[in-house]
Parts: sequence; structure tokens; C-alpha cells
Amino acid sequence: MGATKLTSKEFDPDAGQARKPASEEPVFICKHGKPAYVLMSIAEFQRITSGGRTIADLLYMPEAAELDIEFPAAQDLARPAEFS
Repeated sequence: MGATKLTSKEFDPDAGQARKPASEEPVFICKHGKPAYVLMSIAEFQRITSGGRTIADLLYMPEAAELDIEFPAAQDLARPAEFS
């Protein structure tokens, strides 16, 4: 899947020009050279937002139980801030 990029100056006077590519792929609208908005079809939006998955579902890794990893305690990572 590709992506179309338009500057806000290109998008503002004729938003209709972005509808056709948005039906096929995301259209990024950029401000000051950086993506600021994404235009996509409602079908694509519903696809990526449906499913009822939570952040916990997305992070769940059943295979992680088999990994031998030790994480340091949070207090071992803390140190005073330096303001110089």
C-alpha cells in the first residue's frame, strides 16, 4: 500500500482532488513539510478501528512466557535530575 502526499496549499483549494486516491490509499496532508492529517476511506477507517482490540490485546505476547528476561526494578533506574 502506498500513500499520496499533498501540501495543505494543494489540499485547501480543491479537497475533491484527494477523494479518489483516498479510496485506494491513505492521503497525507502536510503542513510545513510534515504530515499533519490523514484522509482515508470510511471502509479503511472502520477496518482499522473495529475489532474491539485494546492496547493490552495488541501488546499480548503468549510466547513471552518462554523468554528468560529479567527487568530491573524501577527504583534501580531512578536517579536525580541534572540541571546544568
